[in-house]
Amino acid sequence: MQTFASTAKSSSTTTASVLTIDGLILRRQQQDLLSLSATIRGGEILTIMGPSGSGKSTLLNWLTGMLPAGFSAEGQLHLNGQNITTTASHLRHIGLLYQDPLLFPHLSVAGNIGFAMPPSPKAQRQTAISEALTQVGLGGLEQRNPQSLSGGQQARVALLRVLLSQPKA
Repeated sequence: MQTFASTAKSSSTTTASVLTIDGLILRRQQQDLLSLSATIRGGEILTIMGPSGSGKSTLLNWLTGMLPAGFSAEGQLHLNGQNITTTASHLRHIGLLYQDPLLFPHLSVAGNIGFAMPPSPKAQRQTAISEALTQVGLGGLEQRNPQSLSGGQQARVALLRVLLSQPKA
């Protein structure tokens, strides 16, 4: 296992959330890929570096509860003191932004952003989406097909989808 992990404070001082990885060992079949114990507080950044195949993406999949077939894990995941190791993916409240925007082609820009938002009155959701789009320079594009946007615009829509879902981590 040649993966390196370090935690650093960002310029933010938010301390609302605490994510704790306790004794994690990720394996592919019988081969250990990654071993990690870390506590990441709001405003801190955990950096994971390693060669291809060392378990970095698998770690993200484990955090979100979507470990692929052929992989196994031991250890626990705690969010704000609650053990969420076996909690269903959609109930973990962990936001993840991939390099590829992974937008739904059958939904509008607003539909993509609203997809993961907590339930609220429709007018309130539409206002929040419109305000967020305006803040990132995409005001007025609510009804656009996401495939008609540039790569940078798609990335901003994907970021808004994560942020407006109000993840705890």
